Formats: sequence, C-alpha cells, structure tokens
Amino acid sequence: MELVVLGCAGLSGSRMIYQAEDCRTALLKRYPERFFAGLSERSEEQEREAALGLLEDFGIPEEHYREAAEGGVFAALWNLLRDNRLGASFSQRSIPLRQQTVEICEQYGLNPFRLYGGGCFVCLTAEGARISAAAEEKGVCCRVIGYTEKGPAIRRRDGEETAYLRRPEPERWPEEMQGKKEVRR
Repeated sequence: MELVVLGCAGLSGSRMIYQAEDCRTALLKRYPERFFAGLSERSEEQEREAALGLLEDFGIPEEHYREAAEGGVFAALWNLLRDNRLGASFSQRSIPLRQQTVEICEQYGLNPFRLYGGGCFVCLTAEGARISAAAEEKGVCCRVIGYTEKGPAIRRRDGEETAYLRRPEPERWPEEMQGKKEVRR
C-alpha cells in the first residue's frame, strides 16, 4: 500500500506560533508580513474537513488514516503503521511543507515534521495517484510519500541516505509560548 499525506506538515502549529504575540513580533523582524499570508488561507477546521471529505470519497476506513495533530506527521506515520502492524519506506522530502513553516521552525529550532499538524492526515491506500489528483482539484496539498513493507522497520530514504523513524516525542514549542493558552489549543 502507498503512504499518502493530505495537507501540509506542521501548518496548524505554524499558525499557532505566528499568532502568539511575542513570536509574531520576532518573526516580523526577519520577514515581511505578506510572507505569512499563506498561513491564513484556510483554517485548521477547513483543512480537516477537506481532507476528511477526500478520505471519505475514496472509502478509506478510519483504521487506515491518522491526523497529524500531536507530534505531527512523524507521530501520525508511526502510530498508523504500528496500529496496522506494518513497516514502511518513505521520503521525508516528499512530505508537503510550506516555506512559512520551514522558516518558523528554523527560527525556533523545531522539527516541522514533529510540529502539531491538525487538519493534515497520513493514510494508507492503493489509490495514491487518484487521491492526489482529486486533492489538487480541491486545493489540498497531497503527496504519495512512500510504501508499506513487511516487518516493523520504518525507513526514511532520501537519496542514498537511509535512517529510521524514531518513536514519537513530546512536542516542543518556542519558549515564548510555554504555559500560554495558545499551546493548549
């Protein structure tokens, strides 16, 4: 089966960081405000509804998808494969990611693939190309990122380098957000 990501990794977490006043002020010292306009094209709920609509249209059962909320895309991928007793080989470079998320994560030393990604989903399907085409028509980022394999290993292959996905870790947030309402959602 194919591994497909619907939505962009860490997009909801990026929005939350940008909306935190101290973080926004720091980010606007480095980038013009228009750079972050793409963060507000759709809300997390709109992203979730669009992705769930596609999953439903293709008849993908709940046990074959996970939302990339807490712990991001990597936690969703890990949990989905563990729950289905599958291994996989995937390309991190193939995971949809917005440049705003990259810059925000770089500013705060965060991993965009482990950042909260509510509204983004990882799924198992045999129809990755068809789902990607349907998603594109609806304005949803979607990519086939890899394939399932027998055995428990979850291999990340980017070029000649092979690494293994680690167990999900607790989310990290910028110090400016620690203990604040925005982090708790």
